[in-house]
Amino acid sequence: MVNSNAYAKSNFEPLGYEMTFEEGGDFPPIEITLKNNLKVKLIGRIDRIDKLVCEEGVFYRIIDYKSGSKDFKLSDVYYGLQIQLMTYLDAIIKGYEVSKKEKALPAGVLYFKLDNPIIKENKNISEKEIEEAIMKELKMRGLVLADTNIVKAMDKDIELQGTSLIIPAELKKKDGSLSARSSIATVEQFYSLREHVRKNLIETCEKMLEGEISIRPFRKKDSIPCTYCTFSSLCRFDTSLESSKYNIIQELKDNEVWDKLEERIVPKKRRRINESRKLD
Repeated sequence: MVNSNAYAKSNFEPLGYEMTFEEGGDFPPIEITLKNNLKVKLIGRIDRIDKLVCEEGVFYRIIDYKSGSKDFKLSDVYYGLQIQLMTYLDAIIKGYEVSKKEKALPAGVLYFKLDNPIIKENKNISEKEIEEAIMKELKMRGLVLADTNIVKAMDKDIELQGTSLIIPAELKKKDGSLSARSSIATVEQFYSLREHVRKNLIETCEKMLEGEISIRPFRKKDSIPCTYCTFSSLCRFDTSLESSKYNIIQELKDNEVWDKLEERIVPKKRRRINESRKLD
């Protein structure tokens, strides 16, 4: 069940549903250029794209529907394990900046759980409490822009409740600013994350074209993709063999991810800005 109340409480409007990135689709394929100037086109589909038109520009958010619970982890985005939402967001922003000459800005990337939650029966519970309990179960997970106006546009009731029942955001009671418990990123941080994901896509494509197809499933703590993989009979990954080794991943905290991106991406962006100013 998709809770329509979540959308009724938002000023964002749907740009479209199940929008495709392909030849003849809603958007052209996502094109990336490799070091040898070879171009690779990526195709796909995203469940929902929303937008909000403001004086500052047009804000876009990407929503992906999931049948089960899906956490958004910056660490997984950094290591290339969760790149779908950020790839589509990057394509939308870059595409509209070029095609419509508009100031396209990131509003967020979110997972929406498709479910019909069961609330335990309680004769003392009110209709409003039932509704809030359902919305809490369906609360979207992801990353939203660190802008109180945009957050309030996503959830009109957040000022009354303090903690949003729709998005991963919370306001401080003292001054109404976003609390540290919110899952937020600045425009600059969204830029860094988009650049990093694009760089990972380029490196992956280049390795594939170079013939690097070694079998190295990731492992972080006790989590491995092999548990639910349907291609084990073809893969034949066997830890008893010297050639079969996991790609061990050390999970990062959010602040560690931002620090790493600050070191890798932001200085390059600043250099480009300074170079363009010199040319002007």
